[in-house]
Amino acid sequence: MSVLVAPVALPATPAVSQELGPIRLSLQRRLQAPIVIRTDHQQSPAPAPSPPKQKRSAGRKVLGGVLGGVGGFVVGGLVGAAIDSDCRCDDPHLKGMLIGAPIGTVVGAIAGVALGSR
Repeated sequence: MSVLVAPVALPATPAVSQELGPIRLSLQRRLQAPIVIRTDHQQSPAPAPSPPKQKRSAGRKVLGGVLGGVGGFVVGGLVGAAIDSDCRCDDPHLKGMLIGAPIGTVVGAIAGVALGSR
């Protein structure tokens, strides 16, 4: 490493008086100090390249969404029917299945797309 020190030609400064504050004294000392220029041109080692991220195809995401939606429809319908109270009617658990199936479809499709894009 080579260092080049060059004095700066500044106008003559008057003698430092006690009237100057600490900031002005610091600035005056800084102006009188020599300028140091480093001439070493060593570069830091380049970081290791990260592996390229694989981009999943749209078909894989769609397939994941469709399979997740179908599975979510079935599971959501079964869970909704199981949660629904047992009524003494001709279509027991239908109301719970009709509420649970669309909720399961949405959740399953979102999960399928998320898993398909990994």
